[in-house]
Amino acid sequence: MLSLAQTTPELKPVIVTASRNPQQLTDALLHTTVLQQADIERSQASDVLGLLQREAGVQFTQNGGRGTASSLFLRGSASLQTLVLLDGIPLTRQDATGSLGLEHVAIEQIERVEIVRGNVSAIYGSGAIGGVIQIFSKRAAGAPSALIKVEAGSRGSSKIATSVQGAFGANGSTRIVAGMASERTEGFSALNVVQVPNANPDKDGYKNRNEHFSISHEFQKGHALGLRLQRTEGRYDFDSSFAAPADIQQGRNRHSTVSISSDNRFTQNWLSRMSLTQRTDKGVDSDNGASGFISLATTKVQQFNWSNTIALGQDTSLTLGLEQQRQSIDADDGFASYSNKRHVKAVFTGIQTQFGAHQLQLNLRNDRVQGLRAETTGYIGYGFSLTPEWKMVASRSHGVQCADAWLFVLSIWWQREFAA
Repeated sequence: MLSLAQTTPELKPVIVTASRNPQQLTDALLHTTVLQQADIERSQASDVLGLLQREAGVQFTQNGGRGTASSLFLRGSASLQTLVLLDGIPLTRQDATGSLGLEHVAIEQIERVEIVRGNVSAIYGSGAIGGVIQIFSKRAAGAPSALIKVEAGSRGSSKIATSVQGAFGANGSTRIVAGMASERTEGFSALNVVQVPNANPDKDGYKNRNEHFSISHEFQKGHALGLRLQRTEGRYDFDSSFAAPADIQQGRNRHSTVSISSDNRFTQNWLSRMSLTQRTDKGVDSDNGASGFISLATTKVQQFNWSNTIALGQDTSLTLGLEQQRQSIDADDGFASYSNKRHVKAVFTGIQTQFGAHQLQLNLRNDRVQGLRAETTGYIGYGFSLTPEWKMVASRSHGVQCADAWLFVLSIWWQREFAA
């Protein structure tokens, strides 16, 4: 007698970044990659940058070793044209470098990553000309559980991470996630003293500590309030080729995020999400040598977002929303200080529909950045399913930053691995 074990079919991934609406990955017209929890665990990456660099078209640079300022490039686009979001919050620093506050995000707190390649300015603004990488933190699901993770390795490397999560109350109406992680490594010299004699030959180590907490409560069917807190501190050593061998260079970054949200299903066809967020990034770099310095910079983004998804039929949905940001920077390098603020306002809309083998997506967005003229960007995409495994996609998008640019893309996707 031959017995075959039953296997549970793998569900198709559901994404939200490509259109701001939940949709199956196979229905997305924009080239999108999803890294789920199992993919992140299998990668054995030590940090988020190490996880992302494995993906096609993603490159990054750092000023030195672990913890130093990072810039990310998607399909060759400039770092300022690649938008990186953590739970919908932009991580780009509001300074001239355009570097990301990504190097200290703990990989243990990540549940999913969505990578959208191509110009999506009409959906997310001018910072998304090259594409969008959105990182989603872990969310509570199922019975309460706890996790502890301990690692140790060479060069004095160690990591410990703990977390608890679960759904409580009647019908799991209250969901809580809390966690803490700490890691350190002695590292090695960021500069080769044979090639750079003035570099300090000491080891350039790295320390990181982060905490996160989130709670959401569904006080009525279809209506929920949420609170999310996150704090990360990274300390790192770096070398300078212009210093004396005994000089010590060190840096510290602190990131903190506070976010409150309200999710409401006002009718069967109308889903609304409103969020208010503040993200602060404080950085200090110092050199204790004769020509030393202390450089301070604090950037802050306060963001209000209201997004609405309205179902117009079984296969058609409309997106409407507005976004406001208050961006600020205060910097002092010891020689001069700089302080500036600006407001960014945007309204956006989009529609996506599917009829038979045909798919259509239209998006429009108007951005008003203080000190610049208002700009309107657009996206139109069409997809035709040749077979369940093959899809032909044509799209045209408009992005504005330093100059106007139109991009036309025609591609054929093979999606057998995602087919039912």
